Amino acid sequence: MINFVQNSNNLWLIVTETPETVVVAGSPVRIGNINGITVDDSDEDGYAVVALSGVYNLTVTNVTLDNMDVEIPTAVTVGQLVYINDGELDFIDTNGTIFGVALDEIEEGESPQAVEIRVMVGQNFNV
Repeated sequence: MINFVQNSNNLWLIVTETPETVVVAGSPVRIGNINGITVDDSDEDGYAVVALSGVYNLTVTNVTLDNMDVEIPTAVTVGQLVYINDGELDFIDTNGTIFGVALDEIEEGESPQAVEIRVMVGQNFNV
């Protein structure tokens, strides 16, 4: 294999521009157009090992926006797209930043709730 460097399941990447802010292991991150989960805490230079694919138990808020841009609770179905917004996972497509796909259902409820569900993380989700 000419020019092969490494497999890309886990990569050493910069995960924070402010190294004094530690990104803890298990955090969802988006670096440019790369989605992943930190495998370890970020170091003093802001780098960490990032897993680029797999299924993870992650906290996701069951919230979306109505037609007036007001946050409302939403039921979640298997296969629904999960978005990342400022490091938090939800179902709001404010900037098209898809993070993964829900593998569990969430009932609607009366108010948005942060619920732990299984999320498939990856790089290629067709919309």
